[in-house]
Amino acid sequence: MGQAFTTAYQHLGNKKFLKKAEILAQLCIQKLQSPEGGFYDSIPNSDELGMLSAPLMDLQQNAYAAKWLLELEALTGNNRYGKAAVAALEAFGGFYREYGITASEYALAVYTAINPWIKIEITGSIDDDAFQNLWAAAIKPYVPNKAVNPLGTNNSEEKKKPGHTYVGKPNAISPLPTLQILICL
Repeated sequence: MGQAFTTAYQHLGNKKFLKKAEILAQLCIQKLQSPEGGFYDSIPNSDELGMLSAPLMDLQQNAYAAKWLLELEALTGNNRYGKAAVAALEAFGGFYREYGITASEYALAVYTAINPWIKIEITGSIDDDAFQNLWAAAIKPYVPNKAVNPLGTNNSEEKKKPGHTYVGKPNAISPLPTLQILICL
């Protein structure tokens, strides 16, 4: 769900999706992160019956969560997400090899954790064709450690409706090494 919110934000530019991703991330970190750093599949509850009382930590699901949290850090500049992601990856560091090829998503998440993120921030009027073309070009290629932040403003009064304006401020610089591309129109 979190990855869907960050993808929707990058493709649609609507800040409500980024806000929902942040709310979900905070919930996951507060309620699902284990003392070892990995994320449980459910909120621990000792009142549950049998094996339901012991939530699981799955390598692949933790890899998805870590990659999403790293992307969220790149989009927001909040390093709390990156720290939680790295902790989740470190929780499996000693035995990921046992998973064989099914650890490929974990390897991709580790790649995004140790390599600089490419942050593309596009500013200008969303009504401008050049803005739209740059945005489309930025979204198109798949790069595992790329985040596209559409920071355009909507200058048309008739298009200024709640939930449909795309106004933002550039992110704070992340403490992780990054390549930042700021495109202004």
